[in-house]
Amino acid sequence: MLKSESEFLKLVHYKGVIDVSERLYKVVEAVDLLDGDGPAPERYLVFEDQNGNPTKEFFPENHTSLIHKGILYDWYGKQVKIASDIKRIIEPFGHGLGNSACEIYLIEKKDGKLALANLSTIKTCFYDPSFSMPTHVKNEITGSLFLSGQELKCPSWSFEKFLEQPIENTCFKAFKHPSGYKILLGVSSYSSWDFSKIHQLIYFYPRLIRDCGLIDHHIFKDRTGIMQSSSEELSTTAFHANPNAYECTNYLYKQLSFSDDGNKVTAYLPRSHGFDRISTDTEVLLHAKNNQNITWYYDPEP
Repeated sequence: MLKSESEFLKLVHYKGVIDVSERLYKVVEAVDLLDGDGPAPERYLVFEDQNGNPTKEFFPENHTSLIHKGILYDWYGKQVKIASDIKRIIEPFGHGLGNSACEIYLIEKKDGKLALANLSTIKTCFYDPSFSMPTHVKNEITGSLFLSGQELKCPSWSFEKFLEQPIENTCFKAFKHPSGYKILLGVSSYSSWDFSKIHQLIYFYPRLIRDCGLIDHHIFKDRTGIMQSSSEELSTTAFHANPNAYECTNYLYKQLSFSDDGNKVTAYLPRSHGFDRISTDTEVLLHAKNNQNITWYYDPEP
């Protein structure tokens, strides 16, 4: 069964966010496919070029926005407001869920760095008499997306690249995060005082961001203490009670250095005297039994 939303399209043209003469494409229809079993219908937008030729573009699974010819459109076919420092949108990355919800996009900034930008609904409180009261009610029910639209914002940090080595070829194959994750290298902040300006950071970034944000790293005083602890004693709730606990952080410093077979990896933590070396390996991560943090041990230079 198909359902066209022509009344929504009036809002698209009212907002004036799609300049046909400039973009050469316009949204002419938003269509739901209502025969699916999921709570949300499969949905697509119909675009027309300057010659009237139609093109269908489906929304990615679990997304309320889509990219067409490099332009980002929201659920109702309106063009998304883009932060001024974004050069281009590369692809969808994941989702955020906390006090508010957002979708996350991998973008390239105008300075050439990469970032994970948040797409969220513009929160506005206004009454526009050119719209009827039922339209305003519908706007509130739909979380302001109906009239207000969405915007894509950059965080206050960027990064150089993802870890290029496949996780399956490293010890991290033993760490399974329920929402999946990517390893971001060369992370730096725009704050002038931030230590990451000198020594760049490493983030383990989940594809579903909840209130806690980044994946935590639990560092223990030595490897032996880890192997003598149960997986429950290595968990997030029991970490600080473990006598072998050393430190908890949600980012690492410098670089990841893997052994030749990939089964051991080393990173660093900053100290007043320089840096402490920490490591983890396949056996340790398997022993931790997929706790929702990554287990490391203090591993001083030989």
